[in-house]
Amino acid sequence: MQKNKNSNENFEYNNSLKEKTGHFTERFFKLNKYLYRPIASVVVRLLFNTKITPNHVTIFSFLWSVAAAGLFFLGGHENAVIGAILVQGAQVLDCADGMLARAKNISSDFGAFLDIFLDRVSDFLFIAGISYGVYRTTRDIDLLLISFFGIGLYFLQICLHYLTNQYNNKKSKGETEEGRAVLLLAILVFGLLNRFDILIYLIFIEGAINLAARLVGLIRLRIKAAAGKS
Repeated sequence: MQKNKNSNENFEYNNSLKEKTGHFTERFFKLNKYLYRPIASVVVRLLFNTKITPNHVTIFSFLWSVAAAGLFFLGGHENAVIGAILVQGAQVLDCADGMLARAKNISSDFGAFLDIFLDRVSDFLFIAGISYGVYRTTRDIDLLLISFFGIGLYFLQICLHYLTNQYNNKKSKGETEEGRAVLLLAILVFGLLNRFDILIYLIFIEGAINLAARLVGLIRLRIKAAAGKS
């Protein structure tokens, strides 16, 4: 286990915040900044002087996410509401792990990788659970097919995001955190309204728009590369 390299034994909120990445989602969405991280700071204060590590928090957040996804798979409004509330708790913990690591100055590449890895698995379970839960309730095969395409587009845009970062030699992490926070808050809103069907359509539409934007970005990169050779 890594030792705490921070000589200050008290939690400092500002030390727990990550540097801005400059990603456009940070300019337009502030859910983590003003909602989830302030709540997560309470958790970090409680854990700061314990032997619980950031990776422990990451894994616990994932298990919380699995429980929420299981409720979504069952279908029904009550399960949707409870699951959506659990998702918010998982997001608070997802913020807390990184905040704890930075506050104690024990951040690691593996910890960051584990966080991103399990986030992507959680996202899949959330959307798949919601999709199947809605199908169990409505038996709407057309909506189920749209949800399949929505899941594909959602993860395709993530894959293209990381491929583009690799091409541009960008090593910053967590650029899409605010965008993910919007998705998780939307799960709460549409779960309370019992309208996960609308959320499925929105995920599909957002994915299609994002894919189009990525293709435009690819054309711009090609033009830039051609200009650099001339």
